[in-house]
Amino acid sequence: MTKAFYILSLLICQQVLARGIDTVNLKDIPIIVSPIQKGITELSPTQELTKSDLQKIDAINIADGLNHFSGVNIKDYGGIGGLKTISIRSLSAYHTNVLIDGIRINDAQAGQVDLGKYFTNNITSVELLNGSSEKCLPASAYSSVYAINIKTDHDAQDSFALNGDFSAGSFNTYRTAINLKQRINTRNQIGVSFQGQYSKGNYEYTLNNLQSSSIERRQNGDIRSGQVDLDHTYQLKNNDQLTTKLYYHHAEQGLPGAVILYNPINDQRLRREDWFLQSVYHKSWNKKLQSKFYFKHASNWLKYTDPSFLNSEGFLEDQFLQKSYYIATANQYQLHRDIRLQISTDLDFNSLATTVYEDQNPQRLSWISYIGIMAKPFKCFKIEGSLSPMIIQETNHLNVALPSKNKLMPYAALGYQPFKSHDLYLRASYKESFRLPSFNDLYYVRVGNTDLIPEQAQQFNLGVTYQKNNFTCFDHIAIITDIFQNNIDNKIVAIPTKNLFIWSMQNIGQVETRGIEWSLNWQLKPVHSIRFYGNVNFLYQEALDKTDPASPTYNQQVAYTLVQNISSSTSMAYKKLSIHYNTIYNGYSYALNENIATNLVPAWITQDIVLNYELKIKHSTIVVYGAVHNIFDQQYEIIKSFPMVGRNYRIGIRVRS
Repeated sequence: MTKAFYILSLLICQQVLARGIDTVNLKDIPIIVSPIQKGITELSPTQELTKSDLQKIDAINIADGLNHFSGVNIKDYGGIGGLKTISIRSLSAYHTNVLIDGIRINDAQAGQVDLGKYFTNNITSVELLNGSSEKCLPASAYSSVYAINIKTDHDAQDSFALNGDFSAGSFNTYRTAINLKQRINTRNQIGVSFQGQYSKGNYEYTLNNLQSSSIERRQNGDIRSGQVDLDHTYQLKNNDQLTTKLYYHHAEQGLPGAVILYNPINDQRLRREDWFLQSVYHKSWNKKLQSKFYFKHASNWLKYTDPSFLNSEGFLEDQFLQKSYYIATANQYQLHRDIRLQISTDLDFNSLATTVYEDQNPQRLSWISYIGIMAKPFKCFKIEGSLSPMIIQETNHLNVALPSKNKLMPYAALGYQPFKSHDLYLRASYKESFRLPSFNDLYYVRVGNTDLIPEQAQQFNLGVTYQKNNFTCFDHIAIITDIFQNNIDNKIVAIPTKNLFIWSMQNIGQVETRGIEWSLNWQLKPVHSIRFYGNVNFLYQEALDKTDPASPTYNQQVAYTLVQNISSSTSMAYKKLSIHYNTIYNGYSYALNENIATNLVPAWITQDIVLNYELKIKHSTIVVYGAVHNIFDQQYEIIKSFPMVGRNYRIGIRVRS
């Protein structure tokens, strides 16, 4: 069925080109990156990838793009549709809120958001934020140490636009994306987007055991998934705006298990259906005051089956239904030319009905507020501070009320520009974060640990940023350097056991992380219409267990925390052709907190190349592209015993009309 839809999509695309729809072309996606470096003047680390940036690294999903952010480690559990979660500067995924158009993706059940299921075709940019109140966002955007804000494409610059992206790749992998936008009148516009993928996921890998090795194929790694977005934008008077999004995602996939003792067979399955309806109303009261009102209702259904589970029934089937209701408001007021105040508040209700919590069916009500101020008392100084109070109440159907949790999370930052004529900035920031264990952490009978203690984190950051335009042979060059320290109390660690769905939860106690983060962004002056540009990101960190000096794991690296990470991208553009060479190096880590040889996850490096060529046919623009990932067929693991994909290919076309 999926293959048939893929072929049908290509035929539709062919017909669109043949007819030459009489519309005004959308602006071409720029091949050259912007010379303005994101985060240079920010008081805390901030990064951004635009749509064109995501295309040059051939990022199919959000996780692929975030892999190229400085300080980010994507924990990929293998397979085309494998679970992909984020860790930033050794902090767990719980300390990073994921937002779509400013509204948090709720997951009180697992706490971790699978970034692999959010495709990139219908987005304009991905931002990584760290405390700054430059944007008028809900309080939940500031309550965690980090926030990832995924901006979807709402604007239709022309009366009609039809975009398509069709590709085929290794392991019978097919992907289709179709975006339609229609401006109905001066006030109304609608958008429809479909994105789907199909893959057998049966890639080869090398299995090593003592002195022998063999070539095996990954089993049970197939996936079928589809996503539909319906968007409506209504433009009111005085530039007020109401945007509404309806999102639906469906996936059926296998869960490839850990490859241990020459037993690669696994037959667990996962099926999920997620949908949400969200609205954002932007109100400009006057030149000084603006407000945003947010609403969201979401439903997440998941079924996990294990037909070989050893119990009296001879199989296992677990189902989960999570529902959430969310309302929020964010208000920004310009008190003075150099003083801005923001007040935001969120109310979030989550419930979970499941077959495996012994009828506890927990419910959680969270109230988060944010009060922040940004000021520039002198031309060379910039300061920012905020307080985020949080109150969380939880109940369950057994009427055993858990204690309420109250926490006040402060944030403070200072920026200094020592030379008025140079873009050199010094910055320092401090932030606290607090999070409760997820429902799975506490209650899931094969995972849960009701003795878990809430985790708290403190982050200190010192940085220097510099950029220079028109410097010798460079059009633009930017350098960002930060040193940081994270202190984590009662750190909760999730370690997979026999497959991707069964985990072991534990508190480590105290973890201390120190590190340095460095990035370089450059663009050379053109030579005979040829442009070269690129970036390099570097991270070095130590995340050490500081709980008990008598413990054998004291002062040792925490499980799955990278010591080093380097990513780079080098690009060449000539007229309608662009070539991008991307590299990711992940240093070694350990699968457990005991840093011994048997727990070592070796370092690895992958290299990719992406080519794009642009054509114009009548009123349409076509980009033909191809990519080779993991060029040298590196055999590696991010999670021990879960082999990753070796060399693989992808070819496709993008159509804009």
